[in-house]
Amino acid sequence: GGFGTVWQGQWMHSAVAVKKFKMTEKGVQDVMHKFDREVKTLRALRHPNICSFFDTCLVDGALAIVLELLTGGTLGEYLGIRKGTSHVEPAGLIEFSDSSTDTKGEALAPRGQAAPNRPGGWRGVPPGELLRLAKDVALGLHYLHVNNVTHLDVKLGNVMVHHGQAKLCDFGISTLQTATA
Repeated sequence: GGFGTVWQGQWMHSAVAVKKFKMTEKGVQDVMHKFDREVKTLRALRHPNICSFFDTCLVDGALAIVLELLTGGTLGEYLGIRKGTSHVEPAGLIEFSDSSTDTKGEALAPRGQAAPNRPGGWRGVPPGELLRLAKDVALGLHYLHVNNVTHLDVKLGNVMVHHGQAKLCDFGISTLQTATA
């Protein structure tokens, strides 16, 4: 991103992601503010659909955040969406029904599965998996809302997929509302 790069590293004998912030004389205040905001927010969060925060450190004199290593790529990559694409065409229909036949008497697949002889899912991702990923994102966002955090940058590139589970990442511009007396 604009403020840094993410590298794979080792922390306490485990593979982790290390988000190293770019330090320039011109933008030190901006970088410090972003780093501080992201660390304060991440420290307050523990949820299966939020990228886990472990620690902070210095890497080659630059501020860095140690995070859970998420190896499945971004949600956009996972779904086969090219960066910069503004329009998305679905590859097929997803059939949802509680009955076993539609109004024309054709057999329907069980709820949440692709209908027989019709394209199912989206770009090869089965409908049930799409729904699970959407639910993961919704659960993560709900957790943030309940904990007074506004992400402010939810997009396909800031949702990572790890072992089939979607996790929200990159809290650099998020806001954490604290209670005022």
